[in-house]
Amino acid sequence: QLLKNINFEVCLLVDKDEWSRLIDKIADLPEISVPDMKMTQKMLNEGWRGIYYKAINDETEEEDDDDDEIPKTMLFNGSEIQDLFENCGTLAKITEAMSEGIIDSMCTVVNLVTWIFRRTSPSQEEMSQFISDMEKHCKEKKVQRVPYHFIDPTIALLKHSERERAPDLVKLLTSIRQSNVLSSPNRENIVIQKPSPVHLQSDLEEDEGTWAVSYSFEHPASKLISDQDQDKSGSSGKCEFIIRGHSPPKNAFTKLLNPDNLRDYTLELEIDSEYYAEANVQYCYDIISPRVICVYWIHKVTLEDDTEMDPVPGVLRWRYWVPNGTKMEFEDTVAVYNMADYMIAKRELEVER
Repeated sequence: QLLKNINFEVCLLVDKDEWSRLIDKIADLPEISVPDMKMTQKMLNEGWRGIYYKAINDETEEEDDDDDEIPKTMLFNGSEIQDLFENCGTLAKITEAMSEGIIDSMCTVVNLVTWIFRRTSPSQEEMSQFISDMEKHCKEKKVQRVPYHFIDPTIALLKHSERERAPDLVKLLTSIRQSNVLSSPNRENIVIQKPSPVHLQSDLEEDEGTWAVSYSFEHPASKLISDQDQDKSGSSGKCEFIIRGHSPPKNAFTKLLNPDNLRDYTLELEIDSEYYAEANVQYCYDIISPRVICVYWIHKVTLEDDTEMDPVPGVLRWRYWVPNGTKMEFEDTVAVYNMADYMIAKRELEVER
């Protein structure tokens, strides 16, 4: 009863060591019930929420007065991506950009590789060195791995390409796919489709080209600690987050298909609690961050012989690698949530028990 009335956020901010010892004592219990698990989850959620927002506020205060961008929320910056396309003409340039922290996602690397191979075909030695360098940087930095859901359809369609360099490109992408440092398997990822539009008056007043969508999914950790008497459909495990976008107004998605408009396009994870309250969406701040969310566009693909392929990411929307006679139609904007951190924590808890 005492723990139920404690402000965990304040406790963690005042004495992190004591708070950690309390968590350890609960974890060391020989038997842990559903209420115990719920209490532990509450402590983690409420405690780390304070640290998270304190970190956000501290970083914001260090920014220049004329820079009002909230740190660590950007998922896609079209201007930066376009600069990378223009400046990264070799595999070595991609490696350099990652070492400098300009690239923090292997999805971006896959996009750049498909662009580079349009103009040049690196040697086998260069590709081997590239994989080695990528693995080194991904181990040292918090680089987002490319999901199988992203790279597998890309490789599958490239195998049908008539371009001379396509086999070498497939070989390099396959090496990325086979590396557990650079890619993440399906069991680690939850693919979230069919986002719901968020229509708020504040967005309309801000900019005609600003829009927002909400994604929801069932998180396995939330299900574990749900009350047994709650809704049997699993709604108690529901997690939600909002992504805000800025794009040229009027048919934004259509304009995105033109690479010239990338500079005008951004996607950002919304973290403002007031915005979530206005949209009536419950933000799972304790498990959602740009590091574990990958957002991309998928296109329905039908080959000339009417063979339907798995939907491919927007990396191939420029059609250079696509076989002649292929039909491509925009299908959806998907978000992939990587739950590797949760799975690791779960395994460690099972070992301790």
